[in-house]
Amino acid sequence: MPVALKTLDEIAREKQQDVFFVSFHTPIDAPDLYDDADFDWENSSSRKEAIRFLNDAGVAYEHCFPPQPGNVLILVMPYKGGIFIDIPLDPESPVYQRVLGYFKDHYDQSVIIWPYSLNQAMQNAEHDEPGFWDDM
Repeated sequence: MPVALKTLDEIAREKQQDVFFVSFHTPIDAPDLYDDADFDWENSSSRKEAIRFLNDAGVAYEHCFPPQPGNVLILVMPYKGGIFIDIPLDPESPVYQRVLGYFKDHYDQSVIIWPYSLNQAMQNAEHDEPGFWDDM
């Protein structure tokens, strides 16, 4: 059954804050690292481990698309397992430190966590207007 997912910038605008995004990719030792067209996010061990960590830590997350800089890219792009992590970007927060610590300890080129600013997200605020996507 199809599910409508939000983009990271849409989530940032809704929450009115900077946000974290985690993207998952083909492992570095795969023959076609830069061609993730066949990346099987549902069976990615790195993604499964990250989701298990977030669940065990009680950290909320949401499946989402990466930020949407243009008008049509997201409409033709398949979901590749990306998630928004629902924590404030506060370096003093123990939850922030724990989440960043996990991803730092488990970092490789198949899992990337990155912040996305509300300022960047606001550049696409017109995407939230009723009817914006109707003619795409």
